[in-house]
Amino acid sequence: MNETTPLRRSLFLGVWLIWMGIVFYFSTQTWGGAETQSSLDRLLTLYVPSVREMLSTSDLGHLNFAIRKLAHFTEYAILTFLGYWAWSKSLGRAPQQAIRIALAISILFAISDEFHQLFVPGRTSLYTDVLIDCLGASLLALTLQQWIARTAIAKA
Repeated sequence: MNETTPLRRSLFLGVWLIWMGIVFYFSTQTWGGAETQSSLDRLLTLYVPSVREMLSTSDLGHLNFAIRKLAHFTEYAILTFLGYWAWSKSLGRAPQQAIRIALAISILFAISDEFHQLFVPGRTSLYTDVLIDCLGASLLALTLQQWIARTAIAKA
């Protein structure tokens, strides 16, 4: 039987909490769409100038928007995965229960993060960002459920 050591259990929980801290830290930064678009423009110009030349300012704006929303989706999918990992490995919850807890905490964190941004100068709080965050978290939770179900069938 594979026993998880106390140090390893703490690691699982610590990584999840550190990710929450990273998400919170970035939500306190005043990096808005204009700043990320400017950085994207510089990166494309530096590394793939031929691609940058093909993009109009409007195209660049659409690409920037898509990247920013994909970042929201991804950061909350990661948060849910790490939450599942922490609740199942560190705190000993059954897989389905760990998924539900991780998803609920990710959703509450998304709501609180957008609320927090109301008070950060230069940031906006958008319900659409909460929806995208929740979509990322939910899709990851659904993927975990499917994986657990397949694993259980394979073991049977």
